[in-house]
Amino acid sequence: MTSQELLIRCLVAGTVSAVATPLVRRLALRWSFVDQPGDHKRHRKPMPLMGGVAIYGAILVTLLVLPVDASPMHLAGILGAITLVAAVGLLDDRRSLPVSVKLLAQLVAAGMLLAVGLFVDLAMPAALDTVLTVVWIIGITNAFNLLDNMDGLAAGVSAVAALGFLSLSSAQQGIAPQLAATLLGATLGFLVHNVHPAKVFMGDAGSLVLGLSLAILGLELQTGRGASEPWVAALVPVLVLGVPIFDTTLVTLSRLRRGNNPLTRPGQDHLSHRLHRLGISVPGVLLRMGLLGCACAAMAVAAARHGTRTALAATAIALVVGGWAIMRLDGPPGSPDPKIGS
Repeated sequence: MTSQELLIRCLVAGTVSAVATPLVRRLALRWSFVDQPGDHKRHRKPMPLMGGVAIYGAILVTLLVLPVDASPMHLAGILGAITLVAAVGLLDDRRSLPVSVKLLAQLVAAGMLLAVGLFVDLAMPAALDTVLTVVWIIGITNAFNLLDNMDGLAAGVSAVAALGFLSLSSAQQGIAPQLAATLLGATLGFLVHNVHPAKVFMGDAGSLVLGLSLAILGLELQTGRGASEPWVAALVPVLVLGVPIFDTTLVTLSRLRRGNNPLTRPGQDHLSHRLHRLGISVPGVLLRMGLLGCACAAMAVAAARHGTRTALAATAIALVVGGWAIMRLDGPPGSPDPKIGS
């Protein structure tokens, strides 16, 4: 796959997404498909949803119209899983589905991906690799669902991660570079309408699609099958997605230590909210988190290209900086509740 072909794929996805977003926005307003203001939400007027439909449509059209380096069965498994979470996310945007229903859909999506040969391979018993695969898929999918809490944030972080995966996979065979270029274009096209002040929200239909697509890219990228050090190959996608993983870890630990359910208790306790409360503007928050995502992608590229020592160094840096940041942002034991539910 040449650079020109990947650029064309990115441009096609970006054009479809950019053109489709205003159309679905009008439909959302006509059908009253809007996100109402709430105590834990930043917007103060109803905002049209369904932006995720444009992102999903851009991915679907690009992968179906342009040739891909994957068997029909493999492509069907990927598109089937993405379609399932998009549909469930759209329903959740409309009528707020129970958490159990969304998790069940994600489990089914994980099963579809396992069925076409996508799995974490750490040279361990097959059952354990399967469990890790399901945890990865559900974890990353929901990390982006949690990250969608500020104008342009989920799409911006996704674009940076897609670019990182594209850099890592551009010389490889298979669908990984094609999916990465497609996702990069789809997110950039949507960002035109979603940067602060946003004209439309992606909703769960968008954030779940982005999360699942990036989880799939991580599995496609992993070269641990048959490699001498499969853990290094498995670590690279974790580093690329360091920002959403850190944000989810921060929120989960913060809520658990205060006796709150991290899955059902929303609040303004994400990394983006905490940075904004320090006096940083919304564009400034997005810039900082985007640069952090670039740093994570750079560490992933270094780990992938320079072997075990670099991978160990990158892991140590990520753990030390991440641990320090959690303590710095969330405070010592007994610190007040950081605006959960407010």
